[in-house]
Formats: sequence, C-alpha cells, structure tokens
Amino acid sequence: MLGLIQIALASIGIQVTLTHKVDIPADIRTIYSRCRLEPEILRVICCPRCFKQYPSDIVPLQCTWRRSPRSKPCGAGLYVARRTCNGLKQVPKCLYTSQSFDSWLTFLLSRPHIDDCLRQTFAKLQNPFNPAARMYDIQDSPAWLSFRPFLQSCYHLIFAIYIDWFNPFTNKIAGKHSYISKQSWN
Repeated sequence: MLGLIQIALASIGIQVTLTHKVDIPADIRTIYSRCRLEPEILRVICCPRCFKQYPSDIVPLQCTWRRSPRSKPCGAGLYVARRTCNGLKQVPKCLYTSQSFDSWLTFLLSRPHIDDCLRQTFAKLQNPFNPAARMYDIQDSPAWLSFRPFLQSCYHLIFAIYIDWFNPFTNKIAGKHSYISKQSWN
C-alpha cells in the first residue's frame, strides 16, 4: 500500500523515500492485541445436555451432574474428536463464553465523552422529582427515587439486566403468547 502511494506521489513530482520498513499488521486481531483492545474473554466447558459448567482446570470426560444425590449422573460426553493437521484432538463440545465484567467496565469508562455523559446524568438526578412530568426513560420514574441515597457521585453506577427473548410458555412464534391488557397497566 505504501509502495502504491509512493508511486502515485512520484507521478505528480513528489519524491518520497522510505528510510525504514513500516510494520503494518495483516490481520485485525494483531491490531487489537497491539493496541490492547482485545476484551478479556472467559470460557468454561459446558455440558451440552444439562448445561453444568466445569472450570477448565478439572474437567471429566463425561458430565457428572446429578438431579439429586440418588439419581444417575447426566453422563453426556463433554468432548468430541476433531481432525487437525497434527491428528485427532479432543475439544470441548460446548463452551460458555462471556466477557470479564471488569474489562468491559474499563472499556466503557475509557470511551471518549463517557465522563461528560455520566456528569449530565448525575446532574439530572439532582433535580427535584416532578410526578406530573412526562417520563422519557427509567430515570424519570418514581422507582428511580429509591436509588438516590446510593448515588453520591457520577461514578456510582447502577446496572440492570434486560431480556427481550423471554416467552413464558414456548419459544415458538405460533405457540401460546402472553399479552398484558391495557386495563392491567392502569
């Protein structure tokens, strides 16, 4: 790429000589690791049948989870043989992967303008509650008032879990659905 730029500049009369080789990574993963942008990923082996998680240091070949002390173990195989260039290799059938919360929080707080957003949100929280005002987000709700004693600075953070895929009866679109009527909202 730099060679093409050098040729293009030479065609318009600008001579550029590269005194040393520029080491440009060929893979985006190299850039992530050099810039320390790679998130800390946590992986644990998981049973494909009952989803029991095993730490990576001690993992049996078959799942040992029991529904009760007298019941039979799950017994599902936790590994599968995969063909690699070095021959057959045992690899986990199912891995549960998550991102370290500490590394995610570090990434979130190091983003540009996040400090300004935290300060604006905290300043909004200092305003007196107006029950007649229109609610635009969760911070405008009466329930949010109960958090005020805990939020002493803009760096006291509150986290929530939001799940959009939960259906209490079935995962099929054609199956039963649960709808909340407008009357129950009032």
